[in-house]
Amino acid sequence: VAVRGIVSGVRNDAMHRELTAYGEEAPQLNIRIYQNDAQSFPHQKIIVIDGLMAFKGSANLTDFGWRKAAQGREVIEPVTDVAEVLDLHNRFFSPTWAAADQREQADKISMSI
Repeated sequence: VAVRGIVSGVRNDAMHRELTAYGEEAPQLNIRIYQNDAQSFPHQKIIVIDGLMAFKGSANLTDFGWRKAAQGREVIEPVTDVAEVLDLHNRFFSPTWAAADQREQADKISMSI
């Protein structure tokens, strides 16, 4: 399964190496590290799964972040309305992914039968 991810604000060299040294272990994984200023990048965390389901919220996408959400100290909201899932992908993920590499066009997904 191909997986794409965006990570922003990586300031630790060890973390940067970890995020970019996965080649043989996970050939289907494609991560872009986005160095940004807080003004231009949404802080909300979003996971979109196959264009059918999403999770959004304030919790970091780590075990610790999800545990905090389970304790009510962070927010993770499941989204199952496909139209909203597609909106999250098209409005947040895809343009940011394309902006990380100006040669790419943002890929939009849509509901089609």
